[in-house]
Amino acid sequence: MTKNEIRQLKEMPTGKMIKRVLYNFEESFNYVIVSNKQYFSRTPLEKEDIHNIFLAKLPLFVTQYDEKFQFSFKTYLCMKLKYVIFNEARKMSTRKYKVLNNYREMSDRKYQIKFIAHEKPESDLDISVLDAFEEKVYLTIFEACRSVTCAACELGVSKYIINQTIRKIMFKMKKQLQ
Repeated sequence: MTKNEIRQLKEMPTGKMIKRVLYNFEESFNYVIVSNKQYFSRTPLEKEDIHNIFLAKLPLFVTQYDEKFQFSFKTYLCMKLKYVIFNEARKMSTRKYKVLNNYREMSDRKYQIKFIAHEKPESDLDISVLDAFEEKVYLTIFEACRSVTCAACELGVSKYIINQTIRKIMFKMKKQLQ
């Protein structure tokens, strides 16, 4: 595209801009998505998802383009598409994302979680041996499955105090089991 066409593209409404860019570069975008499939193949993202995310960000990318860049408009958009692929795949593959969203399709066999069941102990542990603060920490971390940092924020103490309390709880529980 020439400089004048790019300037006109920046002034167009969003819908027309997207149609015009797709008309000119759709094959290139598809090629970039297919050639970088290995980056998002292990996530629940599909080719259409990447395409739609990119189209949503396309007006921003078009306005950010500057003629001073040493590559063409087409190359610039393909680089931005790769950027979108890498970032979305990274977001989807982080532990935080997996825990919060548990992927989209839990019924899919690929994302089912396997649990290993342990034998039930002969007697349940008695929590009454814990003082009030230790009981709060126990319930927050072990029963509600929260992290140490989250427990520290909830209870208004430092992580060090939480870790020390966990050690005390573990010691008391071990004593109980003997």
